[in-house]
Amino acid sequence: MKSSCLKYFNGNTAVTVSVDASKNGLGAVLLQEGQPVAYGSESLTQTQQHYAQIEKELMAVIYGLEHFNYYTYGRIVTVQTDHKPILGLSKKSYNTISPRLQRMLLRLNKYNIQLEYVPEKNLVIADALTRAQSTTDNFDEVLGQEAGNCEINF
Repeated sequence: MKSSCLKYFNGNTAVTVSVDASKNGLGAVLLQEGQPVAYGSESLTQTQQHYAQIEKELMAVIYGLEHFNYYTYGRIVTVQTDHKPILGLSKKSYNTISPRLQRMLLRLNKYNIQLEYVPEKNLVIADALTRAQSTTDNFDEVLGQEAGNCEINF
């Protein structure tokens, strides 16, 4: 990351969505040239909290792409995840995986994605977003950044 500020979206620049899932939530950050364009996070329901980790991680991929649909639909998107089994899942035949995973993979068919494994230590923002609570009192502390250093360019 170069800066703690949001970057303006550039339609001519490559798009990356960095995603992660924890036991309580999903997190995603839209990146261009390594800088954040937008953030998103969502809490998991009680039922979703009992899903297998691969299902949560795939939900995070779906959440990231659908949350940033305006920026991701119709273009090649690199999706960064820290869960290696997802990379192999996309190569398996649908009849060898669970019905829930089949439905999730079908939701991804409308996107042109390239999955990329990134070690957990390099997915700091997406990981922090999965752990952020609904209150924003400690959001800066969770991200390890100060919002006061942000500049708005017009």
